[in-house]
Amino acid sequence: MSGSKTIFETISKNKIQTGMEKAKKKCKKIDVLEEDKKAFGLIISKCQSKEEGFSFPMTYFPLSISKSEDILYSSDKSKFRNEIIGHSFASAPISNAVWIIDAWYAIRQVAPKQTYRDYFIDLLNWMIPDPKYFPKRLIIGIDVYVSQSTKDGERKERRAGKEEGKRVHVSGFDQIMPKGKAKWSEFLSNGHNKNDLMMCFEQFLLTDENRKKLRTLELIFCSIEKIWSLKENMVIEVGSCNHEEADTKIVLFACQSCNNVVAVATDCDVLVLMVTLYATTRPKNQWQMKYQSDKFANISDICATLGYDVAKYTIHFHGISGCDDVSYFYRKGKVSPFKKAINNGHLDLLAGLGQELILSRENIDKCKEFIRSVIYQGNPNESYVQTRMNLYDKQSPKNKTTMTIPPDEDSCTQHILRCHHRVYIWTRCNQSIIPTIDKFKNGWKLSEDGMIVPVWYKGPQLPPSCKKTFRKK
Repeated sequence: MSGSKTIFETISKNKIQTGMEKAKKKCKKIDVLEEDKKAFGLIISKCQSKEEGFSFPMTYFPLSISKSEDILYSSDKSKFRNEIIGHSFASAPISNAVWIIDAWYAIRQVAPKQTYRDYFIDLLNWMIPDPKYFPKRLIIGIDVYVSQSTKDGERKERRAGKEEGKRVHVSGFDQIMPKGKAKWSEFLSNGHNKNDLMMCFEQFLLTDENRKKLRTLELIFCSIEKIWSLKENMVIEVGSCNHEEADTKIVLFACQSCNNVVAVATDCDVLVLMVTLYATTRPKNQWQMKYQSDKFANISDICATLGYDVAKYTIHFHGISGCDDVSYFYRKGKVSPFKKAINNGHLDLLAGLGQELILSRENIDKCKEFIRSVIYQGNPNESYVQTRMNLYDKQSPKNKTTMTIPPDEDSCTQHILRCHHRVYIWTRCNQSIIPTIDKFKNGWKLSEDGMIVPVWYKGPQLPPSCKKTFRKK
């Protein structure tokens, strides 16, 4: 991405020359990475010791967890989802179950129509379960798109170089919809449009005429502000919910149900949430997740296969190894570290994540040890800095980079705090009102343009001994 910052933009009048600093044109993404790689080695040579150098970030962004455009690396969650499911799936749903649907997953399955009324009719028909499975209730959960959310980074990642879709005000059922797949995708790329669409769908469900389609089936609709219980001849407001994500709403209603549960969603987040909450709450009913048209993951079987002591920390591992608003470690993935953590019995190092409002120093250090020994497979009895040095030294002289070694301890601490913030919310998703945790004390800050962005590190970028390398102002 043109205009990205290099390591030298944070240094006043440096003396180090890489041969790239005199270019007049804007730097490109590849230039940023190439210059940062060269600069790291050069600055290390100016440090009092290697240990001192490897104790500091050096680069403007920690390249092992951040792209040069200042956005988080995203992980391939589908491989992890499939690894967890393994062979614990069925080809048919449980009978006499409550069906809980991610509204945005359903919306992506239904093609746009002439008007929103026509679209909502098709959408509701798609959501209503087949009567042959004797569904007890239908529950619909939606994402809420709020300003100044940590999820903004994820949405920025998805758009990556694309502008947000045009604002379209949805004001009534008979309004003409955007035509074609491209226009519909553009419409859905705007969070305000999505909120409008869901509020209009809520009004659609509240009308007497449209509720007739439910017949004897009860519908619970968790809207942006309220929870409605709807039947053919009844509308009752039954509560409120402050969850931002449909993922956590699905698990909330699963935990509240006395009946069997079938969740309709494909996201890995939903699966690991269901596995962790099932393992910690031990319900007597059965839970399934429909992740393909003919495949239903059996959550109890997954917990039994993994072992309940492993299953209850699945969400902690998912968070620290990369999720929607927590970066993953460059080229480290999820499946191999997860297997290693299980084999070595190291998952309990993550037990402190999400437990209290403030993550203790002891638990931060345990998480660092997990990252050092499990994610990066550092040697036993060596320090975090020694693992960074050893992995860097093993690289080819022509391809040395900090992208494939652990981030410095300061950057790693901020990563752990972002994970703590996410796990704190996730592990309380069985509560309708999740207690507030301060994101600004957990690895996030407000940018100049009002966006919630990561705090990469809080201390100095360079070691004290490097001050002589730069001219005084």
